[in-house]
Amino acid sequence: MKNVKETVMNVVVERLEGLHEECIEIKVNSIKSANKVLAKLAKTAPTGGAYDKTKFTIRFRDGGEYTGRYDLVHISEEQPNLQKHVTAHLEFIAGVAHPSHMTEDEYRQHLDLYNEATKKEAQEFLQTYEIA
Repeated sequence: MKNVKETVMNVVVERLEGLHEECIEIKVNSIKSANKVLAKLAKTAPTGGAYDKTKFTIRFRDGGEYTGRYDLVHISEEQPNLQKHVTAHLEFIAGVAHPSHMTEDEYRQHLDLYNEATKKEAQEFLQTYEIA
């Protein structure tokens, strides 16, 4: 039997820093649409290592939610990708994705900051939800 994952119902993006008129909350129906919102906002985001904090909440059809922060940099420096951002974060915590910029020892030290329940929660989230 194929494992069917829960799908996205909507995504809320809220820019917390940046141009006053762009510090708004926008609700869309997919991660792809959220990436388009982030790309538009990124046109006025800072460059040179600075970023504007952006909050997001992904709501799934079964009532599950994932809330996080996206550090928005100028579009010339990075194309926003919420799927990649969330997946990388969860895989990091779950212990299944060792970032290339870290040594194995550094990665293990960071993983030790999370308790086993948090690691298990990240693993279960990845297994339950379609982050697309």
